Amino acid sequence: MENQKNFGRLNMAYRLFYNALMEGGIERIVVAANQVFNRPVLVTDANYHLICQFPKASIGNAIWDHMFENKILPAETIWEYQVKYLNDHVDMYKPFYADWGIVEDCPRIFGEITNHKQILGHIAIFLMDQPLEDDDLEIAQIFIDTLRIEITKRQSLYGNWSSSFSTYLLDLLDPSVSFSEKHIARERLQHKIAGNYILITTPNENKASHKAFASYLVIEFAQRYRNVVSVLYEDCMVTLIGGVYVNKGKLQNSSLTTEIINILEKHDLISGRCDCFSQLDEIHLRYRQALLTAKIAIAKKDTSLGTFMDYAPMQMFLQFTGKDIPKIYIHPILDQIRKYDLENNAEYYNTLRTYIMSICNRNTTATQLSIHRNTLSYRLNYIRDLFDLSFEDEKTVLHLICSFLLIEANNMM
Repeated sequence: MENQKNFGRLNMAYRLFYNALMEGGIERIVVAANQVFNRPVLVTDANYHLICQFPKASIGNAIWDHMFENKILPAETIWEYQVKYLNDHVDMYKPFYADWGIVEDCPRIFGEITNHKQILGHIAIFLMDQPLEDDDLEIAQIFIDTLRIEITKRQSLYGNWSSSFSTYLLDLLDPSVSFSEKHIARERLQHKIAGNYILITTPNENKASHKAFASYLVIEFAQRYRNVVSVLYEDCMVTLIGGVYVNKGKLQNSSLTTEIINILEKHDLISGRCDCFSQLDEIHLRYRQALLTAKIAIAKKDTSLGTFMDYAPMQMFLQFTGKDIPKIYIHPILDQIRKYDLENNAEYYNTLRTYIMSICNRNTTATQLSIHRNTLSYRLNYIRDLFDLSFEDEKTVLHLICSFLLIEANNMM
């Protein structure tokens, strides 16, 4: 009988959510969820701004009533929620039940609305004194799926779904957004953020704790700083900083950038920064610059903020990682030298690499290898004669440079 009852409840849920979807509107879907669970339900955007609550009244719960009056969660509550419930063992993208910590007096079901590119919003079902039933999480997932369909079917999704400036940044990042929407987003951001700009991209490395902290920082940065807008996009936190000044490739008066990076660094987050730019139309390109730079910084683990020019042109070669294609571009002599080193306990491969990557500067190479110039000359002559290499041939040197960069990029991933 219990299975029949649950099956009937699932049927009712599908029917109610389907009808709500046909009628259209977030509120109708939330009302349907309230009917299924017979408990208070709310939906927020990605930045915890209220989209819809039902019932539309205070219920005596501090969190619910704060949302009802202020239309957004307080930052300290968001942070506590992230720390308590979204750890590395939680899949943020599936609904889960919590009855401990800050929700012990009012257990609830949490969930994320996503479209596999970014988080679109959050749901909360306040079960209060009602026990969790076997099919509650399955119905919560149906609720989330219905919301996602409703949101993504709107061509004007970002403008209507949230009024926060992060949605305008999201519009410019997403290549699928229409030209007209991008035009609106660019105009709005130009009024909010002073030029010139830099973009900082912080991958979350597939850790729920990183995702949770990034969600919190999007709101924290919006509340604390002028000329800063952040958003979650493609499993990254993307932060646009305006009003920067660059002289000879170096940021000037970059205390704001330093403060933001220090916050990220304290929580073991590594980021990449693009070149300075002045046109907001370039944001997607600059995002790619910053993302590839962040991947190199994460692999090298030598800094909390990698800058594009510090690692260029490695970002280009990173595109080949994980594929068989790079092997056909690598100079065949390098495998021979490696094999020779192994068989003869020699160091010719490292000597050649250091020499080539210093653009054939003997003084720099000798210093980096901590050997005498005469020793270096002996090794280079031996390499030239044994492997028939010409260091005077520009194409050979260029081929070797590209080969070493491809090998290094492939070893990073």
